[in-house]
This record gives sequence, structure tokens and C-alpha cells, in this order.
Amino acid sequence: MTPPAVAGTERRKAARVTYFAEAWLEGLDVSRTSVRLGDLSTEGAFVDARTVLPPGTIARLRFRLEEREIGTMVEVRYAIPSIGMGLHFLDLTPADRAAIQAYVAAC
Repeated sequence: MTPPAVAGTERRKAARVTYFAEAWLEGLDVSRTSVRLGDLSTEGAFVDARTVLPPGTIARLRFRLEEREIGTMVEVRYAIPSIGMGLHFLDLTPADRAAIQAYVAAC
């Protein structure tokens, strides 16, 4: 059985916080398009975008979290036309994951 402190930490990692920042998405139909990133967690984020990519598309996402620029490959998990996409982070570095976790924990 997982100790309560560890279980709480795991829940916090999955918690999403409202975070809006300009991000850049490079993919099939969207090349270097500036999007608004929101609903951030260590697992992924939601991007507000008029042009959406189909679910399953792999793309590169760059965004700034306080003083750190984070770049990661993402998979589009779901898309809502003219509204945005739910993205899953695929290759966050341990340092990037820690920066996101620290930000989520502080909110």
C-alpha cells in the first residue's frame, strides 16, 4: 500500500491548474502557430486553437513557464474544432517535469 504522503503527491502531479501562456505548435497543418496554453499538468495541457490537429497527431510544443522555456513532443488526445486540443506530453525532461510540478504545487 502506498503511504498517504506519496499518494497525495501523485494526485497533485495529476492536478491541473489554470495557466495561460503563449505557446508555439509545430505539426502537420499548423506550422509555428502561436496558441494559448491552459489547464497545465505534468501530463499535458489544453491549447486554445482555431485550427486543430486530428487525434493521434504527434507535434512539437514550446512554451515558457516563468523563466524556463519548455519544449516537448506532444500527442493530440482529443480535438474540438475551432476551440482547441487536449495534448499529452511525450518526452518531458526530468527538469521540465520538476518545473511543472513545482508550478502546479504552488498554485
